[in-house]
Amino acid sequence: MDEFQWVVLDDPEPNERDRLFKEAHERFTEKVKRTDEMILGVVKAQITVERFMIELLEAYGKDPKRYFFTSDKIKECKRLDPAEVGQPMWQLLTLCSWVRNELAHSLDDKEIQIRCDAAREAYLALTENELQKQSIRDMNDTQMVTSALYSCGSHIVVATDAKVAADKKARTATSA
Repeated sequence: MDEFQWVVLDDPEPNERDRLFKEAHERFTEKVKRTDEMILGVVKAQITVERFMIELLEAYGKDPKRYFFTSDKIKECKRLDPAEVGQPMWQLLTLCSWVRNELAHSLDDKEIQIRCDAAREAYLALTENELQKQSIRDMNDTQMVTSALYSCGSHIVVATDAKVAADKKARTATSA
């Protein structure tokens, strides 16, 4: 009986074209990963903040359907000016929204970086604790914008709860 022999062929040395495509594929894959992480984190946080802005508008007796775009919601909430949020926080939310717009509509790396830098500066200006400031400086852009959105959202939740509680207290006092 004849024995079967495996013939092992040496992989040919990659040529310049192969190396070029391998490097391009690695760069492309890394870019997709970074973009995916940023879009997922920032857009999810933005959508959640927007839902809480709707609740805030409703607490103030506003019809949120009149404010279709995020910027319209921010402008009206900023006009309402609940003490628990403050104008600088609305500005930070606006800057984070601009990052989200760039991610969703253009993916222009330069413009995204400009928007992220502006949001980081505003976030740092709102932060008093030096340890927290250093943490913000150390965050990558995705982490920083997402963290800033969480901070804005938390303030909006507090403002909404305060308005609802104040209205309830006023109704109780009136009915007593």
